Amino acid sequence: MSNPEQLVSVIVPALNSARFIGRTLQSIAAQSHRRIEIIVVDDGSVDDTPQIVSSYARSDARIRLFSRNHGGAPAARNFAASQARGAFLAPCDSDDLWHPEKIALQLAALSSSPTNVGVAYCWSVGIDEEDGVIVHDWAHGTNEGNVLNAMIINSLPGSGSAPLIRRSCFDAAGGYPEDVPNADEWQLYIALAGICEFALVRRHLVGYRFRRGQISSNVSGMADSLARTTQWVVSRWPDTPSEVLRRRAYVVNCYLAFLAARQRRFLSALCYRIAAWTAQPAELISLSTLDFLLMMVGQVLRIERYYYCFWRRPVTWGPAKELRNERLSVGVDAPDH
Repeated sequence: MSNPEQLVSVIVPALNSARFIGRTLQSIAAQSHRRIEIIVVDDGSVDDTPQIVSSYARSDARIRLFSRNHGGAPAARNFAASQARGAFLAPCDSDDLWHPEKIALQLAALSSSPTNVGVAYCWSVGIDEEDGVIVHDWAHGTNEGNVLNAMIINSLPGSGSAPLIRRSCFDAAGGYPEDVPNADEWQLYIALAGICEFALVRRHLVGYRFRRGQISSNVSGMADSLARTTQWVVSRWPDTPSEVLRRRAYVVNCYLAFLAARQRRFLSALCYRIAAWTAQPAELISLSTLDFLLMMVGQVLRIERYYYCFWRRPVTWGPAKELRNERLSVGVDAPDH
C-alpha cells in the first residue's frame, strides 16, 4: 500500500491553455491521494491561463503558480521540478485529464516494487476537445522491469502525463532535455530506462488530449527531434541491437504519418508510412496498415473528430463525466469553457 504521507509534486507546464487548464487542475485536485503539491509554470501565455490558475490557487493552497518568459515546455518542466518538494514527480500536460486513483495506484506500485524501480506508468485513452474518447488505447504498453529496448522502440507511457517518477531517478537522468523540444518526454523516459526499472499500473488512468495547434502537430519539428533522439541513443548505447533500431524507425515513422494525416498532409503521411514499411516490410499487410488507411479516408471526408469510430459520436471519458457532473451539482461555471 502507498503511504498517505508521501508528498507528490505535480508539475504542469502551461502555454495558452485557458480553454483546458481548469479541467486539468480539477482532475489533479480530485486525486484520492491528497498529499500533493501542484506546480504550474506559465510559459509566457498571452491568454487568461495565469488568471484561471490563480483563481484555482485561491481555493486550493496546494496550487502554486510561477510565470516565466516563453522558453519551451522542457525548460518549464525542469523549472517546475526545481521548485518541487516531493520525493516523487508527476508531470501532467495542461490539457490532459487524470483518473482520481492515478497517483494512489502508482504510489502503491512503486511501494510494492524493489528499490531499483524508479518509474510507474499507466495506460491512456485519447480524448477530443470535448473529453470524448476517440482512441480507446492510445498507450497500453505491457513492458515492466528492464524496459530500455522497449522504450527505445516506443514511448511506453505514451504522453507526458502518464508516469510517476522518483525524484532521485529524475535527477540522475538529467531532467528533460531542452535541445529536443518536441521529443523531450520520450528521451527522458529512455534515459530513465537506462538507470532504473519500470512498474506498470494496468489501467487507463490518463485522458490524453488531441487538439489542433498542439506542439506535436508540428510534424517537421517532431521528425527532427526524434531523429536527434535516435542519434543520441546510438551514441549512448552503441550496442543497441539493429532489430531494435529498425523497429524504432517503424514506430517513429508511423507516428509521423499519423500526425501528418491529421493535418491532411496526405503526401507527407504516405511518405512517412512508406519509410515505416521500408524499416519493417512485414508490416505492410497488417491491421496497423488498415487503421492508417481508414484514418486517411476519414481525414479526406473531414470526419477526423471520430478517428477510428466513424459511425458514432465519442463517449465522454468516465472521470471527465464525473468532474463535469460535480461542477454542475455545485453550480460552478468552469472558467476554462
